[in-house]
Amino acid sequence: MSDNSLPDEIISEILSPALKVPDELFSDNSDVSPFATNSESTSAYLLVCKSWLRVATPLLYNVVILRSKAQAKALSLALSQNPDLGRFIKKLRVEGGYGPPMRIILQCAPNITDLFLSFVIYSSDSTSGLCKGLPLINPTRLILRDLFHRPLENKMISQLTEALIQSLPKWDRLVRSTLFNPAQYLLMSSLCSNRKRLHTLTIPEATGLSWVYSTLKGCPLRAIHIKQPLKQWDRIDKTDPVLMALVKYTEAPARGTVGVPEPTSELPPIPPSLNPFFIPMAEAPKEVQDKIWTRILYFAMLGSLQRVTLSANDLTSETFLKAHGPKLTEIVVPYTKLKVKIFELCPNLHSVTLSHMRMGDIPVVDDLDPPQTFPPLVKIILSQNYWTRHALICYAIHVSTEIFSCSSNKDWIAEWDDFFVKFEPERLPNLREIEFNSCVWPTTERDISKSCWVRWAEILLKRGINLTDKTGTRWRPRLKVK
Repeated sequence: MSDNSLPDEIISEILSPALKVPDELFSDNSDVSPFATNSESTSAYLLVCKSWLRVATPLLYNVVILRSKAQAKALSLALSQNPDLGRFIKKLRVEGGYGPPMRIILQCAPNITDLFLSFVIYSSDSTSGLCKGLPLINPTRLILRDLFHRPLENKMISQLTEALIQSLPKWDRLVRSTLFNPAQYLLMSSLCSNRKRLHTLTIPEATGLSWVYSTLKGCPLRAIHIKQPLKQWDRIDKTDPVLMALVKYTEAPARGTVGVPEPTSELPPIPPSLNPFFIPMAEAPKEVQDKIWTRILYFAMLGSLQRVTLSANDLTSETFLKAHGPKLTEIVVPYTKLKVKIFELCPNLHSVTLSHMRMGDIPVVDDLDPPQTFPPLVKIILSQNYWTRHALICYAIHVSTEIFSCSSNKDWIAEWDDFFVKFEPERLPNLREIEFNSCVWPTTERDISKSCWVRWAEILLKRGINLTDKTGTRWRPRLKVK
């Protein structure tokens, strides 16, 4: 298909669903960002061909989400080299401070209508660029995010708050705002009382409704949205018809009505036989009996068996595997059963799971250098003890562990660091994945910089191996500041 086979308008209609950021996600100011995912960047669409690059660029820049210093620096560099790109930016979500590049971004984006600012900023971050850039824009909607119960307090946040106080009176187009905690109510009341243009306000819950309404009565309010469903103990002054006309909310379902299972019909019990001496097929011809019993025994021999789970107390595992091992493609076995020669008895396994692993059991790297390969294996699901003895050629390794965090034991972390640094599986050429079911990927720039999971994942990526969590989600390297 030639590059000009479709008009730009059609290409735009095709790409819009993939590049569009829903407003409910953009404006989400809950604790965990909806953009804290490991999905592929939508900027990859721009690399398909020149026509897609031309059409998708305005769509991509229409809504900009910044979650790290490296992203802010890259965007500021792109806007500095091509100022026309900044005119495409209509919505800007900034989930941190991100330093001096933010001034360049705000300076090059005069058409911003929706601005999202986060006050979850640590002292190691910098808000200097934001503070200098806020007076350069004039948005119509402001969305603020903070920690609800224990907001952070530091110099960077104080500077950003002061810059916002200085800038808001100049934002004569601001008519909508979303707040997150009571401290922001006071900020908005002092800033909006002069302009009196605010007509739509969103607050997290009903507890601050009375105070907000009484403070902003002078504004031409059209709607006050309450994000959290109203509980039974929440109170709204329903005697005020003006307030009731403004408030938009949903009510939480009554206790006991959520998750009620549907009634299920039970099969009637099978009555006992009237003849306790009944013998099946006693009067049938021998040929018929042989044919039926042969069929029954065929199923008893587990001819279609592919998956099996062995228990720790099973004393006949080896005997069972000798009989059925060649048929198995998946097996779950506790590490105490490692004495069973799984790979010799089950030559067609694609997946092996070994559970009951503790993070304190660190594999020995030399034990992962087997004398021969096992091409049939596609996936090995294992715990630490299993890993030390039987990690052979495979496509994926799954480490089933107890709940574990990167801060739980520094000695364990140091030992795992040493393991991953030394782990170069020369005789595991097909190894592509190591899975930890206790792995939890960090969601913020600060947590990413401290996460042992990220550190280990990036070590393994250099060797072509993905570290994944229990859902199979692998780590995707982030853009870094050089």
